[in-house]
Amino acid sequence: MIEIIIDDKELLLGFIGLIVTIFCALFTLVPVIYQVNRNKKITLELKLREEKGAIYSKVYSFIFDLLKEVLENKEFDKALYKERYMELKQLLLFNASDKVLNHFVKLNFDTQKNDSAITLQNYLTLLLLIRKELGHKNKHIDEKSILRLLVANEKDYMSLCYQLGYKEKGRFFVLE
Repeated sequence: MIEIIIDDKELLLGFIGLIVTIFCALFTLVPVIYQVNRNKKITLELKLREEKGAIYSKVYSFIFDLLKEVLENKEFDKALYKERYMELKQLLLFNASDKVLNHFVKLNFDTQKNDSAITLQNYLTLLLLIRKELGHKNKHIDEKSILRLLVANEKDYMSLCYQLGYKEKGRFFVLE
């Protein structure tokens, strides 16, 4: 059969044209399929990020509400916070990354030590881990940056840095 194709030049040219057409179609189709799949993946990642953003917003809200009441020396409703905390546990169990979930578990156990400095440090670290999971690189933000955001003045900031175990090196505090 191949000898017949080779002997008939028109048939050979038609066969070569068919092969070239198939390769051209494949070279055109493969990048299109790749781009479609890539776009689906990006869309799915954005949808997941939005869902996590809503969940992590509840975590941020819990932390800031609790911190606000502590800073204002208000008596807070322990039953309400316990209920909100249980809701956070459920949400994080099903939606958080392993790093965030493991740190939340650590925070949960460390909170029972009744050491406010350790608890505050854990909350600051948790906030950073959540920021990173939501797409921030945290290259210029660390726990001290968030702490500086939370306190009212430099004196309170320095006091908390000492309580958290940061040592002063020049103008900056480092964790030792």
